[in-house]
Amino acid sequence: MTATSDPLSDGDACLRDAILMQRLGVNTIRVYNLIADLNHDECASIFNAAGIHMILDVNNGNLGSYIDRSAPWTTYTSEYLNHVFGIIEAFAPYPNLIGFFSGNEIINEQSARNAPAYIRAVTRDMKDYIAQNIKRDISVGYSAADVADILSDTWEYLGCELSNSTSSKIDFFGLNDYEW
Repeated sequence: MTATSDPLSDGDACLRDAILMQRLGVNTIRVYNLIADLNHDECASIFNAAGIHMILDVNNGNLGSYIDRSAPWTTYTSEYLNHVFGIIEAFAPYPNLIGFFSGNEIINEQSARNAPAYIRAVTRDMKDYIAQNIKRDISVGYSAADVADILSDTWEYLGCELSNSTSSKIDFFGLNDYEW
């Protein structure tokens, strides 16, 4: 998968969507596939004026912009962290930004058994970067796949305090629920 368009870089689409979402009473959106180099001012302003907050994923499908669940050590690189920090820098100034997801459904199968430590690491790196470079607090969380036999363990591991790194603990936990 390759992210080729950024949904928060098209002002006309954001205006259309914000009007509809405002009518529905939406107050928070989650957005994927962001590209740090694009201008997001118009869309962030539109959603802010509509009273809609943003929670954003720092990962996308482009090479160097995500953690590979089956071999996370191959993708947790300086290129990847530069991408993550670029997303943080691009969106931190917007007052309606309330948080970032450090990962989305990375832990969803047995082949991902090495991934939890890397999710904790990127969460730590994001929180440390925010604390050192951004003039306000921004929460960092994780969004889990709805896989019943690992969901509780995922929540408990990512949400617990570790003696060697308190900043690697997630601030919030999202669930992609596929049961209707």
